[in-house]
Amino acid sequence: MYNRAVAPIYDPNHEYMVGCTGRSIIDNIKPKWKHSEGFRAEECLYNFWYAKDHIKQSKVVVLVESPGNIWRLEESGIHNGVAIFGANLNDKQKMLLDISGAMKIITIMDNDDAGIKAKEQIQKKCEKIYNIEHISISKNDVAEMTVQEIRETILLGIS
Repeated sequence: MYNRAVAPIYDPNHEYMVGCTGRSIIDNIKPKWKHSEGFRAEECLYNFWYAKDHIKQSKVVVLVESPGNIWRLEESGIHNGVAIFGANLNDKQKMLLDISGAMKIITIMDNDDAGIKAKEQIQKKCEKIYNIEHISISKNDVAEMTVQEIRETILLGIS
């Protein structure tokens, strides 16, 4: 995790740290995101431990690709966001959504080919159960948006 901003990842009840993830602080280091050894990203949603009460109350979940996007959503006052650790919603991650009380999914995937494929995959996997809204953004990802841009763009879809 050298040269990375590191964040803990907790179980859904916020009792145990199940791993950590680190974002490179240097642009040319690949991969940009790296997880601790043994962490099973496909079984977790980043920020679920905190967002689940907000999801249950609002009946809305905001899906993004990375923890950095969650940090910007939180900074903007949006507390029902979770990250899928990439561009694929896995079955175990969907099971967490299924128990969350959400009735609507808002996706804000990165503005690239992987993000487009992620929207399609999430739509196909979730359309029979959830109302789904895909929000397109002009920046590369949510983390590059200002708080004001997020509030103007995203809060409209949540209310």
